[in-house]
Amino acid sequence: MKKITDERLKLQNLKNIRVLFLFQSAGIIGILAYDFITSGLG
Repeated sequence: MKKITDERLKLQNLKNIRVLFLFQSAGIIGILAYDFITSGLG
């Protein structure tokens, strides 16, 4: 069976990975901000 190599699929995968990375980064920043707000610098 031949592996499918389509430039459009590669581009779509890169876009999906970029979106997931943004969601992950936003989640981590949100958790750190929440922790900072609730417990402060102490």
